[in-house]
Amino acid sequence: MLKELTLSNFRIFDDPVTIRFRPITILIGRNSSGKSSIVKFLLMLQQSTERGNSLYLTPEGSKTNLGPFSELQNFATKKQHLDFAFKVEADADLTDGPLFPELLNVHGVDAHDIGHKELAYTVQATIPYAQRKQTGKTAYVVMNDISGIEYLEFPVTIRENSTFLGASMNPPNPSTLADNGTNDAEHHNEDLKETATNFLRHWVGMELQDGIRDQINAIRHLPPVRAEAQRVIIASHPPSDHVGNKGEYALPHLQTMLTQQDERYEFLFPFLMNVTEISGVRFETAGHVSQAIAQNRTTGAEALIADYGFGVSQCIPVLVQGSIMAPDTILMVEQPEAQLHPTAQLELGSYFAGLWTQRQVGSIIETHSDNILLRIRRLVARGDLNSQDVSVAFFTVDEQKGNMPIIKNLNIGEDGSMEAGLPMEFFGADILEGLQLGVGQ
Repeated sequence: MLKELTLSNFRIFDDPVTIRFRPITILIGRNSSGKSSIVKFLLMLQQSTERGNSLYLTPEGSKTNLGPFSELQNFATKKQHLDFAFKVEADADLTDGPLFPELLNVHGVDAHDIGHKELAYTVQATIPYAQRKQTGKTAYVVMNDISGIEYLEFPVTIRENSTFLGASMNPPNPSTLADNGTNDAEHHNEDLKETATNFLRHWVGMELQDGIRDQINAIRHLPPVRAEAQRVIIASHPPSDHVGNKGEYALPHLQTMLTQQDERYEFLFPFLMNVTEISGVRFETAGHVSQAIAQNRTTGAEALIADYGFGVSQCIPVLVQGSIMAPDTILMVEQPEAQLHPTAQLELGSYFAGLWTQRQVGSIIETHSDNILLRIRRLVARGDLNSQDVSVAFFTVDEQKGNMPIIKNLNIGEDGSMEAGLPMEFFGADILEGLQLGVGQ
């Protein structure tokens, strides 16, 4: 699972900032404080690893378009490199390495002596912003594919608890495990264990690169403005686990879940009703087209979902996306509360909590809604959600360092209390405004 990201010299961030990830991670702060920069960086990593080669960073692609790589650096810095590191936790058991339990047992080495489990790994990279031509002394090269998009080569190292893991392109040769004819049994046994350990560490390093790539690609993102619901749905084959980059396939997925009446729909329907006030949905199909008709919970009236209003169109992709995701994946959504009234925003907080407790789907939530966070705090206080499963990343500035952008990673207490660090402007601005109104009268 993705645990932490440290980033420096990227857009608004100059000095290193670190964001902590938990099953539910909430990004809050003023506009232009850096929340979107974190989201876009993760999307850039995702579209880079989707190419199947972790040696290239892709600023322009299908997930996000950040422009030329050289323009991503902080405009006021003197630094010349983008630096980032992200930490993951993985259950890496070296005893499951290819061929090695048998080879080790033959030579009398207990495979469990070199087994490792639940290790924290950090991927680090340093990439120069200067786009120099290749010379004999230049380690970094600007490359272009046939489409003309730039891909910047960068080195990736896998580290185990700050110790180099050795994920090199030239692993130790397993044939060296064979008996070398030495009469020194103890010395041979130690050499054997060292060689086996190095090879297995290499194997785990390569496996972790694949695992890290899988974790990044397991993120499903929805932008702050989603597609409006269509009046007519044309039969299609949407991606099996995605409602589309703007939620355009949300209703086809909803139709499939309603038809199958599976556990995904059973999870979705209570939240659909509580957030959108829709008490029932049916699809009328004629040929290759369908229309989604919903019933209002309060009035009982039926209407096309497309006629329900912009708020419903904006939240349905969020609700459907999480419902179709597999365990151990992450829903990353910007401003899920768009166009929703405060009570519906509270219910969205319950939805994100349910995604984790019922489906083991994590969330990265970029929001301006104190109501979403308030409901999550209440669920923690009631014991319905573990406080250790929630992290609040508050994007603010360090006034003692010339208003340098920083990120404060805050906890929620077991009683639902918020760790000190949030200003009154986030929780209580309406109270202060009311008090000023009272003073004026």
